[in-house]
Amino acid sequence: MGEKPVKDFRATDFDYVRSALSELRSSTANVYLGVMRHCLEVARSKGLRTEPIGSQCVEVTEPPRERAHLDEEEAEVLCQAQLDLPHRLVVLLGLDAGLRASEVAGLQIRDIDGDDLHVRRSVFAEKGKRLVYHTKSGRERVVPMSPRLAACVREAADLSTDEWLLHNKFGRTVTNYLYTAAKLAGIERRGPHSLRHSFATHALRAGADLKTVQELCGHASARTTEVYLHGSKRTRRDAIAKMAAHRTSLANESDTDLTQPRATRGGRDAPPAKPA
Repeated sequence: MGEKPVKDFRATDFDYVRSALSELRSSTANVYLGVMRHCLEVARSKGLRTEPIGSQCVEVTEPPRERAHLDEEEAEVLCQAQLDLPHRLVVLLGLDAGLRASEVAGLQIRDIDGDDLHVRRSVFAEKGKRLVYHTKSGRERVVPMSPRLAACVREAADLSTDEWLLHNKFGRTVTNYLYTAAKLAGIERRGPHSLRHSFATHALRAGADLKTVQELCGHASARTTEVYLHGSKRTRRDAIAKMAAHRTSLANESDTDLTQPRATRGGRDAPPAKPA
C-alpha cells in the first residue's frame, strides 16, 4: 500500500489486497488480511483513524481441495535413496514425524528426549540469520520417533558443532534439501508440506484415530486434520475385502449355531429332561 496513511484506508483497499493475494491459498491470504485488520484496529485505538473497519476485511474462501501427498511406495523410495545425513534428516522428519519446514529448522539438540522429539519453536531464515518464533499453534508438542528417525536424529546431534540439528548448512532451506532428495531418489519434486501431508495420511490409513493424528501434527482444530481423510484405490479395495470377510464370518457363526442341537445351546431354550 506504499505510504498511504492508515486514516485513508477504505474497503477498496482491502479489495486490492485480496486481489494481490489471489495466487495464495485462502488460509495464507487470510493471515495477511488478519494482520492488516489488526494494524488498523490498533491505529484506531491510538486515534490515528476514526472509521471502524467493520466488514471491510472479508476473508477469502475457496472450496476444499485434495492436497498432494506421496503414496506409501513412493515414500519408501524416497527414504531408501542414497542420501547424505542432512537430506535424510529432513525427509524423515517430514515423513515419520510430520513436522513443518519451520519446525524442522527449529530443532535443537536439547529437544531430543530419549525416543521422543519435543517440537518447541519455528525458525525462519532472513539474510542468513535465524528468526525464532513459537510453533504455529503456539503450543509445544511431543512426537514419538520411529527407530530410523531416532537413529538419524542422534547421528545429527553427535555431529553438530552447536545447539542446532541443521547447524552448518542453514543457508539452504528445508525445501532445498527436499527438492535435492527427490531428485536423487528419481521421484517428482516434493516440498515440506507434501511430506507432512503424507505423514498424516499414512497414519490414518494405518488405523490411527483422528484425535491422535491431530495432536501429532499440532493442528489447532480437527477440521484441519480431516483434510487428510482421503483414501486410495488400495484402501478402498481393502475396505471391501474386510467387509466381505466380516460378513462371511457372521454367516459361518450363524450356520454353526443352526446346526447345533437345541439342548447344547442351554438356557431356557433347552427341552426339559425326560422323567426316569
